[in-house]
Amino acid sequence: MTYTLKRIGFISAVRIAAIIAAAVAVLPIVILLLLNAIFKFLDVIIPPEMIGQVLASTALWAAAAGAVSTGIVVVIYNICAHYFGGISFELKAERPTRKSKEEVDID
Repeated sequence: MTYTLKRIGFISAVRIAAIIAAAVAVLPIVILLLLNAIFKFLDVIIPPEMIGQVLASTALWAAAAGAVSTGIVVVIYNICAHYFGGISFELKAERPTRKSKEEVDID
């Protein structure tokens, strides 16, 4: 069965994009800081009181950039899908396997 994605929810897409963008921006910094603390491969010393501020501001800016860029893409997609049709995709439905009476777990 073929379905068409005619509209993307603006708020939900922007919210998810902001969370993912913040995580993608902060995670490499955290990993680099941890590896640097273990192996001392960089001669940079970051005061511990600054790490939280750096991570918070990086996450905030990344979330804002991700939200704005995704919001623009969602608006453009929704407008184009209205006039030209959306993305078509096909779903295959499968029936879930049923357990026989002997396999039922009763607690």
